[in-house]
Amino acid sequence: MNITLKLGTYLFLKSQMSPSDTLLKPLFHANADHLLIKNLSTFAQYRGISGVYEPLNSLYSLTYLKLNPDQAKLFEEKLFSTHT
Repeated sequence: MNITLKLGTYLFLKSQMSPSDTLLKPLFHANADHLLIKNLSTFAQYRGISGVYEPLNSLYSLTYLKLNPDQAKLFEEKLFSTHT
């Protein structure tokens, strides 16, 4: 699993949320080599400390989780499994 975190303004990070490499695209292609999950947030947690970025700072964090095929399969099974 590869985790990337970017910190910046909303406009800067929002433009990076919609490249062709999105969450749903790999789910619909059987030969996809990874699954990429993106999350834009004002909430942060670090070593047991959690909180929200100050609104005056206009800061957001953009987190990318890139899963390999085995991890993506596990994610898919957990997401779409039927609970009995």
